[in-house]
This record gives sequence, structure tokens and C-alpha cells, in this order.
Amino acid sequence: MKSKLQIMAIFGSCIIASSILGFVIGPDLFGHSSTNINGNEYAATGSDTDSLAEALYGVQVIVKGTVNKVLPVEMRDAGIVGKGSFQYEVTPATISVTQVVYGEVPESKEITYLQHGVEDKKTSSVEFVHEGDQVLLMLTKTPDGKYWSYNFDDGIWKLNNGKMQSKTHDVQLKKLVNTNYETFSSSVRKEAKQQMKPKDIE
Repeated sequence: MKSKLQIMAIFGSCIIASSILGFVIGPDLFGHSSTNINGNEYAATGSDTDSLAEALYGVQVIVKGTVNKVLPVEMRDAGIVGKGSFQYEVTPATISVTQVVYGEVPESKEITYLQHGVEDKKTSSVEFVHEGDQVLLMLTKTPDGKYWSYNFDDGIWKLNNGKMQSKTHDVQLKKLVNTNYETFSSSVRKEAKQQMKPKDIE
């Protein structure tokens, strides 16, 4: 009986920890429907959106650029109020911005893009950027002036041989995979301006 109770206690603790991490870190890793990492709800669409405008809900800025450098992994404070502190790993990369497709123009032509987790550990983002990659990133801005993908892989696109590539899970965004850059940028610019909250987000 004692062993069974211990197992149940451990299982319960894991569920609580996963719930906290999911709320802070986001939907792809823990299956939650919303993200609050920057102090405001911004992503959360999952893969069941009804339109591209819904799929882009929460995007603050869309930029095209080149990855200059992938920086060493750093720890970032999750900002959970309570006893102790919780930190998680991020892999920063510097991006040389060549075009702002949508949103407020960054203060500098080089921005710091934060990637969830560590590539070798495969703990968070499925797709990581690498030096020299041509990318189109759909982002939200952090209070300290850096940027996250607005919804994990949904916001990470690479330009390969003239075609847009992504590991997006969203049914609407998947329709744009393998389109050319002009078609892609025109579509996301138009719909980002009309973005709307998905029905399943309260």
C-alpha cells in the first residue's frame, strides 16, 4: 500500500509540474492551448483553426532575414510567482533583418531570436535555425526586446530553393508550404492584419 501511495504521489507531482511548464513554455511541448510567456496571451491556436487569420492570431511582427549566429544556450526565468524560481533553456540566434513583412519595425536591423530548448536535447522546438539560413519568422516581442516565435514551429519558416518550408502543425499554414516567397509573404501580411481569436480560445 505504501509503495502504491508513493507512486500515486509521484504521478500527481509530475502532472502538476507539466501543467505549470505547459502554461509557461507553450502548446507544442505540453499540448496546452495557450501561451503566456511574455505576460500576455499571444499564441495558442494549435492545429484546428478555421482560417489563416485565426492561425496567425497573436503575431506581432513578421520578418525576413538571415541567421548570422547561433549563440550559446542560456537560462531564462519563467516569471512564475511563488516560492523559488523556475528557469528553462533557450538557444538565442541573431537575425539580420532584410524585410519587415508585417508589424512594427524592430529598433535594430539585427534582432535576437529565442528558440525554446536545446537542439541536441530535442526538448522543445522541432525546428531550429542555423547560421546562414534564410528565414521568415512570425514573432512576438519580449519585455527585454528579444523575440519568440509566436507559436513554436508555426512561426518558423525557411526559404529553400525559392520555396517556403516549415514543420508547422497548423492546417491552414500547411497550405502555404512549398509556395514561393512572394505568394507566402503577401498571404501572411494580409491575414495578419485581419488576425482574429480562434473560437476555442476563451
